Amino acid sequence: MRRALLWSLLSLAALVLLIVLAVALIERVEPAAPDPGQLLSLPDGSVERLDRWLERLPAAPVEPLLAGEPTPDGSGELGDADVAALYPGMSWGPVFKLGEYQRQSGRTDQCLALFQSIPDGHPDYAIARRRIAKELLERGETNAAVFVVKQAVAADPLDANGWQDLVLTCGRAFGLPLD
Repeated sequence: MRRALLWSLLSLAALVLLIVLAVALIERVEPAAPDPGQLLSLPDGSVERLDRWLERLPAAPVEPLLAGEPTPDGSGELGDADVAALYPGMSWGPVFKLGEYQRQSGRTDQCLALFQSIPDGHPDYAIARRRIAKELLERGETNAAVFVVKQAVAADPLDANGWQDLVLTCGRAFGLPLD
């Protein structure tokens, strides 16, 4: 009985080790960097280049505004650059908010460019990486998706959703029909 239990545990440990090794050996494919000249469709109907829009953002992180909360200039409404009027009360920064707006509007190239513009160490980095990985999976770029979702888990290892995305992404990379 003990021998069977020992062999079962050793087999399970070997299987887990093989899976971890296989995930680590998946070809490292980084997605292409965003094009600074990418045109963004802003919520007010205007169009602006990605690099110019990012330059207009304040250097310090913007605290989320709740609906009806006065803005720093006292107007009660934020300008185009802040985009905080989107998703009021969410703790996302302006770049992620605009990226999410673009994703939900079906403009995936614009949303990917915005999500990729979020630097490592930013509070939105992990969730942006998860959104990028999902889009790459939909495009069939599984190796790049695995690379990006690993970055998300490394950035926020306590986020259970990141681990779930890692399992789903790696499963798809191995050809498993996980959804």
